[in-house]
Amino acid sequence: MKNLKILITGSKGYIGSFALAHLQEQGFNVIGTTVDVLDIKVLEPFFKDIDIVIHTAGKVPKIEEDINRMNYDVNITGTLNVI
Repeated sequence: MKNLKILITGSKGYIGSFALAHLQEQGFNVIGTTVDVLDIKVLEPFFKDIDIVIHTAGKVPKIEEDINRMNYDVNITGTLNVI
């Protein structure tokens, strides 16, 4: 099981960084990425030979006024790109 290759998107974010560190400590083969999930051509090569994807990339609005098109694009379109 630990020979599975795991990709974590958003690996420098709050959740992604903890997941990356924990899985590495447990001996899993983990790759973290912080590439733009909206750029599918940049994102696609990270999926080569990957067995498991943990998708934690996203934007968190700081205040209500920040809920805008960019948050939607990253959170929805970015997730669709990862899928």
